[in-house]
Amino acid sequence: MTIENLDILFYTLIFVVPGFIIDSIYRICVPQEDAKGESVILRFLFFSTINYSVVFPLLFWVVEIPYIKSHENLKLYVILLIIFIVSVVIAFIISIISNKGWIRTVLQKMGIHTAHVVPTAWDYQFKKEEPRYLTVYLQDGGIVFGYWGSESFASSIRENKDLFLEKIFDVNEDKEWVENNKNKGIWIPAESIKYIEFH
Repeated sequence: MTIENLDILFYTLIFVVPGFIIDSIYRICVPQEDAKGESVILRFLFFSTINYSVVFPLLFWVVEIPYIKSHENLKLYVILLIIFIVSVVIAFIISIISNKGWIRTVLQKMGIHTAHVVPTAWDYQFKKEEPRYLTVYLQDGGIVFGYWGSESFASSIRENKDLFLEKIFDVNEDKEWVENNKNKGIWIPAESIKYIEFH
């Protein structure tokens, strides 16, 4: 590998990796449509720019610390560590702001209507992870009465929105939900789901 290639690799790591870290954590915390092609690199660069707007002031202060200033090797590790930590912190801050919808709320009050950051109603409902009872209507006419709790799961993969409910119920003549203790939950494949009622 030549010196020029090493330089290219170094600058790629410096300017793209922080954005990659932020974007990866953000996508885990906030369901989104898959970005492709050039838009992915632009996202990385955008997030890296945000990262360095915070990192640079910190670095100017840190590198002037006498002990770090006198140890060049240590200085490099400290700089990389700060870049990584700040990237992670920024990712979680952006995720919290997005999930709370604060920016969107402010913009709407100003009369500016924006697209919701969450791509589907499925993701919007199930990302809340609030305990609730569900009535799942199936394509074959069947009905599942279930409970969505901490042990339940809803897929966030666009092509396969399957569902696991940790408890299911039978409904008696008085329309009361009676837990069916003969099972440990139910898995419902995406293609079987017609629609869902949330209670």
